[in-house]
Parts: sequence; structure tokens; C-alpha cells
Amino acid sequence: MSQRRRPRGVLRLGAFIALMATAVPAAAQQSPDQRMDRIRGSLPPAAVERIEASLGEARRQGLPVEPLLDKAVEGIAKGVPGDRIAAAIGTLARELGRAHSLLGNGAGPAPADVAAVADALRRGVPEPSVRRLAVQAHEGEPVALAVHTLGDLMERGVPVDNALTMLEAWRERGGQADELRELPAAVERLMRQGVLPEQAAAAVAGAMRRGSHPGMVGGPGQGAGGGPPIPPGAGPPTGRGKPDPKGKPPGGGSPTGG
Repeated sequence: MSQRRRPRGVLRLGAFIALMATAVPAAAQQSPDQRMDRIRGSLPPAAVERIEASLGEARRQGLPVEPLLDKAVEGIAKGVPGDRIAAAIGTLARELGRAHSLLGNGAGPAPADVAAVADALRRGVPEPSVRRLAVQAHEGEPVALAVHTLGDLMERGVPVDNALTMLEAWRERGGQADELRELPAAVERLMRQGVLPEQAAAAVAGAMRRGSHPGMVGGPGQGAGGGPPIPPGAGPPTGRGKPDPKGKPPGGGSPTGG
């Protein structure tokens, strides 16, 4: 496995957890009105008008506006021109709208979930997969974290169907967030033994269905479920050599080209 993929995935998960727990610390110290005052005082009127239009449309759709305000303030802090900030806000608003529509069923989804799913869509998680996870979720299930984990698995080269099978096995175990966070690490442990991503995903899913905690899969001297190590590259995986539905490379190739 290419070692340079691992830190990026680990950092992504850590950043997501931090976002869910604390949001953006600097922005959290300012109210929406204070951030809007900063936008109005820092950008040209034409850019402010476009940003206000995007914010108004987001509110009408029931979308979270905090990410939009944070994006604008971030752009101001970095010295990004006003027209580019306004364009970025419009793009982000559309992404939030897509995420909201995929998650929404009955009561509106939590703003943090909408923002997290929008990020996953930017990472290449297919919309049908998000919809499937949302529709099949049990009450109280951390859907946004499941979608984020799906993106992490795909970045490790796991085809989306195999990744969804893993998540189904996780759900059958009770859908606990702490176990969900173990899935990408379990796949990586097996991949470091020379197991292909598809096979690693299948092994982790099978071990969970047999009652094993994903954190125990692929440990030192163990294969899936505490058995003997899986032989490197054992057997041709189903669909090997075919790109996944988003056109990412097969096998262990980096979905981001990294």
C-alpha cells in the first residue's frame, strides 16, 4: 500500500470529528451578525450582494448558513478577492442543497450532518450511496459519519459496493459510532499484509458478521476475526481491473491520484 495515503485519511477523519465536536473555533466566537458585519465591511458591494443572495436562498431552503459565513470569513482572512469569495459561497450553497436533499426525509437533517455530507460529495462519494445510507439508517444512527467513512474507504481503493457492504455489516452490529471509526484502520491493517482493498473490505465485513469488533481485525499475526493471516493477493477479487462508478482506479490506486 502506498504509505502516503494513510496520513491524509487519518487527518480527514480527525478533522471531521473535531468539526462535529467544536465546529470552527475562531468562527464560533463570533455571532452570525458579527460575521456578516465583517463581510460587509471587508468586501466590495457587488460581492456582498451576491453573498447575501446566496445566504437568503440557503435560508429559504432550510440549509445551514454557518458554513457559508465561515467560508466567506476564511476567504477574507486569506485576502481572496471578493468576486472569488462570492463564487465560492454560491458553489458551497449548491453543495449543501444537494446534501440536504439526499439526507432529508421528514424532519430536516442536522446542520452539521448536511455540512459533513457536502464535504463527502466533494470527495467523490456517489449521491446514490449517500441516499442509500440515509434511507436504510436506523433511528439515531450517525449517518453523516457513515458517509464520511465511506469516503475514507474509497480513498483507500475500496470499491464503493464493497465499502457499502462493510457499512451494512457495521449496521447489523448495532451501528455504533466508535466501531464505525475503526473500519478504515481495519482495512489498512490487512492491506499492509498485502491484501487487496476489495478483499480487505470483504474480510472485515465477514469478521463483523461473525461477531468480531473491527478494531481486532488484521492485528499482528491475525487475519480477519483473529484467524491466520490472509495470504497476500489471495485469489482474484471480483471485478478486479474495473473502475468504480466514479471512475477511480481499481485495486489499491489512490482515488485522488495521490
